[in-house]
Amino acid sequence: MHPTRHQGLPPRYGGRVVKASRLLAACALAAVPLTTAAGGADTPAALTLSQALQRVAKSSQASADRDLDVAASRQLTRQTRASLYPTLDISGGFTDRDSPAIAVFGDFEAPLNDNTYLQYQVSARYLLWDGGLRRSSIAAAQALEDVAGDAGDVRIVGAQLEGMGAYLQAMMAKARQAAVAKRIDAVQGHLKVVQDMFGQGMVARNDLLETEVRLRTVKDRALELTDQEDAAVRELERLMGEAPGGTMSLPDRLPPPPPLGGSRDELVKDALDSNPLIRAAQAKVTAAAKQAALQQLTGRPKVFAEAAHTYEQNPYMLYPNANYIFLGFSWNLFDGGTRTTQRERASLEVAKAQRALEEARRQASNGVDKAYREYRQALREAKTARANVAAAEENLRIEEDQYRAGLAKTTDVLDAEALLAESRFTLIAQHYNAYLKQGRLLAFSGKNLVEFYSSLAPSTEAKGASS
Repeated sequence: MHPTRHQGLPPRYGGRVVKASRLLAACALAAVPLTTAAGGADTPAALTLSQALQRVAKSSQASADRDLDVAASRQLTRQTRASLYPTLDISGGFTDRDSPAIAVFGDFEAPLNDNTYLQYQVSARYLLWDGGLRRSSIAAAQALEDVAGDAGDVRIVGAQLEGMGAYLQAMMAKARQAAVAKRIDAVQGHLKVVQDMFGQGMVARNDLLETEVRLRTVKDRALELTDQEDAAVRELERLMGEAPGGTMSLPDRLPPPPPLGGSRDELVKDALDSNPLIRAAQAKVTAAAKQAALQQLTGRPKVFAEAAHTYEQNPYMLYPNANYIFLGFSWNLFDGGTRTTQRERASLEVAKAQRALEEARRQASNGVDKAYREYRQALREAKTARANVAAAEENLRIEEDQYRAGLAKTTDVLDAEALLAESRFTLIAQHYNAYLKQGRLLAFSGKNLVEFYSSLAPSTEAKGASS
């Protein structure tokens, strides 16, 4: 794996199960092109979706775990490479005997050493040949680096999906606040009509009370949405690896989802080539195959050489210093079947990894097909929701006119207003749901979400996003 591959990965489809409300919020994140805040020089620029995904990929806990796992795997490779170099050992000590060492030859006695003496040894040992075991061990260790990197990429994509969910929750709450603001204006406008007609004695006081109750309820809803936005922003900051409570600014609205740029069949083909889970499964197959090749080399003889220098403090020796070179070999001819068992296990791991790869390919193909259908359905539902908003607006206008003419009750007007508010909320949810479905589709296809959504032009006038 390349060290920076994970920085722009698409959101992971294999992440945690999310509730329906969170899924709706998560969908919008995938396509939210964040705009620059329309403020002064001190106003922070709006955080775009692409920027948010990039921060998650670079600074989230999943990103840190990936870097640490890859670093640990690289250290294992370095440890394996150490077998290519000779080893150097030094040993020594001081001996204090309670009696001298004396050799006896019949009636003749010869001292071998003093009661106390020093000795040391410096030796270098090098493995000359092991049948390719070292080379195969290094290749297997390098394959584990790829496994760690690809597995980390999977987790990062999952973190990006979580970040998308938090981002979209914040955007959804923000869009619904705008819808509630319109609702407050509508109820206040109706309240003025009721007050005027009540002052003229044309309606009963209960019309006035009912409208005032509805207005207070709507205002409470606005405060609730503000809290939801703040909570979602704090969660997004955490997922991006930042301290919650910053000065993050988000765009006002989102444009329609950008075109996919490919047919369903093309996306399936892309998934088979680039799906993150497939890449991770392929890395595991490669690692398992190299481990199996390594096990096949075990049991071969080893040829080694050793050079050493020794010293022993001994007045009875003519040469207390000694240098020597040793060339030898070792070969374990029989181990009770351990090597055979290990080779069989390695072969089974290869078969298991290959089966998992085939399953990952099938899942990716089916996942793209399902996500594509869901995305198309989400677009249809968003179109329907937009038409429903237009119909609800006309219905409210008619009810208001009929109320002024004394042909409708205030309850009819308030119900029509509530229907319009619900239609707007549904439009917001369906708009963001289309983004979520698109993001999941792109993730299954192995697309780079950071790059895909970076092309979106910032906009604060996107129609249909929150109207």
